[in-house]
Amino acid sequence: MVEVLHAGSLTRLVREGLAPALRQTAGLEVTSTPRGSILLANGIRDGSLHGDVFLSADVTANNVLLGAANHDRIRWFVTFAGNEVVFAFNRRGRWRPHSRASPVRWGGTRS
Repeated sequence: MVEVLHAGSLTRLVREGLAPALRQTAGLEVTSTPRGSILLANGIRDGSLHGDVFLSADVTANNVLLGAANHDRIRWFVTFAGNEVVFAFNRRGRWRPHSRASPVRWGGTRS
């Protein structure tokens, strides 16, 4: 049994990708525990959560567990993917006036 503590946004990856692959190639069953990355990291640090694998969606969550100050719970990690947040709205929708008045600098807009 492999206990995977992972970000909620990675649930599909873990349950539909990793778990079947480990079952097929190594005969291992996977238990999936999805939560927020920081919540998981804090739970690992305080001992309330235990797992074999930790997959976060926030690279800063790893700092909660990294180094001697955190009892070397992790000594290294690999950042293997990234993501962008997209805010989309209908130009004719009711939120248009709010988006024009926003102090946010809009970039990469499309018609």
